[in-house]
Amino acid sequence: MFIRIGLYSFGRKIVAYRNDFCLSCAAPRLAYQARTLDLIHLFYIPLIPLGFWRRWHCSVCDQDPHVHPGTRRGFKWAGVVILAIFAVVAWMAAPEGDPWRWPLRLGLPLASAGLLWHTLRSKPNLRLAEKLMEIRPADETVCPLCGGPLILDAVWRCSLCGIKRAVVRG
Repeated sequence: MFIRIGLYSFGRKIVAYRNDFCLSCAAPRLAYQARTLDLIHLFYIPLIPLGFWRRWHCSVCDQDPHVHPGTRRGFKWAGVVILAIFAVVAWMAAPEGDPWRWPLRLGLPLASAGLLWHTLRSKPNLRLAEKLMEIRPADETVCPLCGGPLILDAVWRCSLCGIKRAVVRG
């Protein structure tokens, strides 16, 4: 039997914004913090409330700005080493009796060489801490969401929509 379980997020409301660096876009962007009510569902029926959660989203790609997209270079190098070890082990065993021995003997070195080529050609990972040092804190007096004026209470907050201005922490 197939059981369908997942996570719902209800009532998304933007509560804060900040100048940030998005790793998915690889550029400085405006990020919004959204508050949602998360629930676990079973067969699309909400069952267990998990509470209110706040998550940051890039204003352009809507991804978490501090999550690295794709596979990191360290994991690629680990894959190259593991495939190379498997290729050596495939050549150390006797070729009689197993019909998969020769395809493995030929395929694993090719896969290892292909992954090595891909790893050497991939771009280096961006250093988030260095990029965040270059980001200037937001200093505008107009809300980027609704265009209303920002007022200084305990923090800078929009007088119309209530969104607050935050500062990125590295």
